[in-house]
Amino acid sequence: MNSFFCGLSLAIPSLYTEIITTGALLRGDRARFPAFDPFEHPVALQLGGGDLMVLAECARLIDYHGYNRINLDCGCPSPRVQLGSSVPVYWRNRYSWLDVSRRCNGQSPSRLRSRRGSASTSGIPSRSLPKFLDKFRETVIIRSKREIFRSLSNQSPKISRFDRDDNFILQFWCCAALCSTRRKRMDKKIKIYANDPDAGAIEQFYNAMEQDYSVRGALMADAHKGYSLPIGGVIATDGVIVPAWVGYDIGCGMCALPTSFSSDVVRKNSQRIFHKIYKRVPVGFSVNRDPVACSLVPDQLTKPGRKAFEKRKGFHALGSLGGGNHFIEVGSDESNTIWIVIHSGSRGIGHGIATEYMRIASGTGKVKEGHYGLRTDSDDGLAYINDMEWALAFALFNRMEIMTRVVEVIGSCCSGDADWASLINRNHNHAEKRDGLWIHRKGATHAEVDMMGVIPGNMRDGSFIIRGKGNPDSLYSSSHGAGRTMSRRQAKTQLDIGEFLDEMRNVAARVEQATLDEAPGAYKDIFEVIRLQSELFDVVAHVLPIINIKG
Repeated sequence: MNSFFCGLSLAIPSLYTEIITTGALLRGDRARFPAFDPFEHPVALQLGGGDLMVLAECARLIDYHGYNRINLDCGCPSPRVQLGSSVPVYWRNRYSWLDVSRRCNGQSPSRLRSRRGSASTSGIPSRSLPKFLDKFRETVIIRSKREIFRSLSNQSPKISRFDRDDNFILQFWCCAALCSTRRKRMDKKIKIYANDPDAGAIEQFYNAMEQDYSVRGALMADAHKGYSLPIGGVIATDGVIVPAWVGYDIGCGMCALPTSFSSDVVRKNSQRIFHKIYKRVPVGFSVNRDPVACSLVPDQLTKPGRKAFEKRKGFHALGSLGGGNHFIEVGSDESNTIWIVIHSGSRGIGHGIATEYMRIASGTGKVKEGHYGLRTDSDDGLAYINDMEWALAFALFNRMEIMTRVVEVIGSCCSGDADWASLINRNHNHAEKRDGLWIHRKGATHAEVDMMGVIPGNMRDGSFIIRGKGNPDSLYSSSHGAGRTMSRRQAKTQLDIGEFLDEMRNVAARVEQATLDEAPGAYKDIFEVIRLQSELFDVVAHVLPIINIKG
């Protein structure tokens, strides 16, 4: 396949708008951009963007404007095109077309088109086209290369053949619109805050929203593909809780604490503080030699939870950081206030609890990726809720123990104290019951009215202290960070260690090949992610790092 064009032709308008991008529509003046004079009829709106599901969402938002047709131009423009890439967005699988039809099921006829890459990168090779077309019980006109036509010769849709050099055009003709009411409509309230989410995250999100028990959903600005539910996914369910949607690191979250330590003194002693913290706080897979005293009682756990607790070394893990993107950061805000910011979770305890209940939910005795839920009034559902809440408390104790040790370290180097009354603690992997529904947050920060929170960016750009606005459209949530742009493996092979060293020259941190997967370039632009969420919170402070400890 050299190129690909898919469209839906109805009455052809004589006037077309300029291309309006999805980003402009979602973040700009939604009333002004799609406006037109009634005397301009017939008129078609040209809507462009880098993701088909975001395009469909925008088409639904502006359907009431009364266009004769809406042209969805996927990949025109896209970030890849703007950066000079020769190949725009790909359709990753045939089901994406069905997802689009469900999303933009409106009054205005829609025409959908996209460029395609070669057969090896397209996602729908010729051998898959028959099954792809079979999903559409409509008349289909194919213009194709000879070998592709042969694979379609016995298909039930009516097919006409037109050879055209080395490329082909595939057209779907429907009696009313691609988004026909004959197709199953997913009539659920959804809000997408991500400007250009990756296709994997979009697919995971809509697959989760199609579950019968899913009622409402939101996708945060830092969204990227995860396990079952994308990171940055928030879904409210009725009567069901899904362990995989909370995730493995139950209670993973942020703590932030303002202090009265002098920023000048902390900067002067940054290397000393850096090394002393490493000695006091176990990182990576390390835990404490002796168990740490804690008011939590393991007997409160159910049998699966107790099994996970005992297997994961229990209270020996309290006060340990973990690995990956977990960190300790000491930084200064605009008023030179020193903040201690910690990102950590329930360590292996939450992972063990998640694993046990994901096995139970799957009904197979094995952990399986999917949307396996537990009825919240069932014994297993109630047991999971009990153990999840225990893990949430354990995660807070863990961050508090780390925070106490860091305060002691800084206090040994300079005068001052911590303002414990102003401590901020927010989990971003959890489920909570609100208004009769279970809100699952998988990498999303709770952001009720006036609720304080923390959104970290990267090792260079630090963290943002925020105050929530309690927006119901986002299910009272915000992003939990910047969101990754590439996998850890990609970061280690694609990012430059020299550039990483230059970016971190003013921060006391481990800057080496082992931490290259946490370099700023591995993450989205945190300032853009923050800007996209002006409806969700206000920024109280921006904490720039002086010291960064990675797990």
